[in-house]
Amino acid sequence: MIVSLVQCRVYADKDRNLMTARQAFEKAKQGKADLLVFPEIFMHAVHGLSNADRWRIAESLEGPFVRTMSQWAQESGIWTVFGIFERPLTADSAHRVHNTVAIIDHHGTLVDSYRKTHLYDAFGVRESEVFLPGEKLPQPITTPFGRIGVAVCYELRFPEVARHLALQGIHLMVIPAAWYSGPWKEHQWLTLLTARAVENTIYTAGVNQVGPPFTGGSVVVDPMGIAVAQASEDEAFLSVELDLSRISRVREQLPCIKQTRPELYLNR
Repeated sequence: MIVSLVQCRVYADKDRNLMTARQAFEKAKQGKADLLVFPEIFMHAVHGLSNADRWRIAESLEGPFVRTMSQWAQESGIWTVFGIFERPLTADSAHRVHNTVAIIDHHGTLVDSYRKTHLYDAFGVRESEVFLPGEKLPQPITTPFGRIGVAVCYELRFPEVARHLALQGIHLMVIPAAWYSGPWKEHQWLTLLTARAVENTIYTAGVNQVGPPFTGGSVVVDPMGIAVAQASEDEAFLSVELDLSRISRVREQLPCIKQTRPELYLNR
């Protein structure tokens, strides 16, 4: 599996962000990537907006932003994962939208989407005032190159999400993010991505935004907790080939998934 990550600044201009995507698809095609991943809410910058503004900017999953990304995925023959503001069918009193990740296959088909379930009400931020929470956990997605799962940013802090996916046989967990800077936040980002990889013996790929107030530091971690590709705080395009057979080799030494006993600590 060849995975390419787009660590970028996200602008308050959909067309400018689509220009970033177009260039990334070209690079990914040249590098024979199977999967191209963009950050959380790649559609539009999150700051400086009222809820009414965000509602106006948001689109459905059949809207022009997703259609354009789908077209480029089809032309490139590459799967892609990216974040959008998804407008609900009905507005609530606060005009909140969904923080949604779209998953498009190499034919340009929307094969799945995931609405962030665990909202970032922490460190002085109140995402629940801006976003409607999703009500369903992400489900594994079977691709021609492996089985993947998706979680979003803050959900790294909830090991249950990754374990839910790992127990269903994923090889790679992809985490589009807009990870805020702050005391020890860069350390926590890498630590949590590493922990989710090691405890589930899977690959994890965290894809972050850059530019204030975000940290960058996109990284791919292998099942033993080794960073196999990593970016700094600047814009970057990472591409790495993952050896999925390493998962089974690691699990011969570290069989924690096999040893999991959910009857003891789930649904209590």
